[in-house]
Amino acid sequence: IKDTLARGGNVVIPCFAVGRTQEVLYHLRKIKEDGTIPEFAHTSVYVDSPLAVAATSIFGTKHMECYDDETIDLINKGINPISFNGLSLSQTTDDSKKINFDKKPKIILAASGMCDAGRIRHHLKYNLWREDSSIVFAGYQSLGTPGRAILDGASSIKIFGEDLEGFDPDTLEYDYTTDEYELDLEFVKFAGVNEEFIVQDIKVRGNSDFELGSGNKVYIDVTSEEG
Repeated sequence: IKDTLARGGNVVIPCFAVGRTQEVLYHLRKIKEDGTIPEFAHTSVYVDSPLAVAATSIFGTKHMECYDDETIDLINKGINPISFNGLSLSQTTDDSKKINFDKKPKIILAASGMCDAGRIRHHLKYNLWREDSSIVFAGYQSLGTPGRAILDGASSIKIFGEDLEGFDPDTLEYDYTTDEYELDLEFVKFAGVNEEFIVQDIKVRGNSDFELGSGNKVYIDVTSEEG
């Protein structure tokens, strides 16, 4: 954030609307509160996703049982843990378009988290080619998605049916599970282990119909390693 704002660029964060957006907001609030990055004190932050805005509005005094002690302490002090000065929640299409007409450095959180749908595509179109901007990935990027292509160093991606080329953005991975891990879920009892599947690039052995220890049956969509 510090380097990007110093260059006069935008920090674009593809975020899943529920959960990860709110987690990132929590950390951004803390950065502002602690004064860790002086350049960030007066920087605007936009959440550009109707679903993310709706999910964010749920956080607060509701469902206190879901919060850890630190968050409960903040709420008891009257502090919204995911709100701060300079935060704007973008609902309408016009709101979204205005973000890219604002020439000041800013931070943009938008869905979808893997860049394959949603308003994030507009922000990539306006920022990928900019040498002063950065893309921060705050979630897992599955093979075959634009987000994964960018992380892997692709020189072009397709957005809205057009090839966006000639970019070399700064990219940063933020705390997500990579495909190097094999799931080891002891509480899962597979029914007839006879095939290996890839689920979001994470290897899982077994077939798509398995039972949890409680006896509740769960169905998952799987794609074989051969495609």
